[in-house]
Amino acid sequence: MSQQSSDGHVSEGIFYLSRPGRLRFEYFDPVPITLFAEGTRAGIVNRTKQTMTVIPVGQVPLHILLRDPVDLGRDGMVRSVEVEGGLARVRMVDPGRPDAGAITMVFSTGPVELRDWIITDDHGRSSRISLRNLRRGVVIDPRQFIGARN
Repeated sequence: MSQQSSDGHVSEGIFYLSRPGRLRFEYFDPVPITLFAEGTRAGIVNRTKQTMTVIPVGQVPLHILLRDPVDLGRDGMVRSVEVEGGLARVRMVDPGRPDAGAITMVFSTGPVELRDWIITDDHGRSSRISLRNLRRGVVIDPRQFIGARN
């Protein structure tokens, strides 16, 4: 996984997803942080400073992927869909907080697979997370998602 911020900075790491309810981003040095979601909470762990900030999982833009089942058409969340060149882009906002930013998910169309997502904050700054070397069906130790473990 790689993440490119709006200022061009690129961070590399590993992304884990175990539905429902669990995800983890572990960034390599020099960005020693881990982002996690488990159940009802999400957080950021600074592995150098050994600090952790915890927030409700509903405040994480990717909380829509953690639901069971995922329903992208729920409650007016989808604002646009564009299909071009073998890719489908779906732009979504939280209907309860439409000014809080947006997430655009990019899927390949054949076969359908999540490739990227772009998080745009309430100030218009965006970060693009690109997935590569995806492996499906891998059993992930549930302890990978426990924030306090870091």
